[in-house]
Amino acid sequence: MTARELDALERRIFEKVLRENHVYLTGIEVYSTNFQDEETKRLSEDVRRISGSHPEVIQTHGLYIDREDMVISVDVVVTFDCDDRFAVAETVRREISILHPEFKVSIQLDSDISD
Repeated sequence: MTARELDALERRIFEKVLRENHVYLTGIEVYSTNFQDEETKRLSEDVRRISGSHPEVIQTHGLYIDREDMVISVDVVVTFDCDDRFAVAETVRREISILHPEFKVSIQLDSDISD
């Protein structure tokens, strides 16, 4: 699918959701996954276990493990009740890095927002 086709699809989704549910979407994100092999599945489980061990983390998504460039990327949603959301995300990043030092770990701090 091209970027132009993806844009058109997103606009159709926006319109349909607004028309049928009276909800205005502010964004649609597309994530790829790559959990085909057992090693990548194991790494994914490690990331989810580490992030899930922090009660301030309410969700992880967008997890992608790039074994060619040795990068683990993941979005971490930290509750707004947390005093220092950035510190929690950094702690998760550091813990993953300690367990898997061969990877660069990229954490995107995400927000749980709805009206």
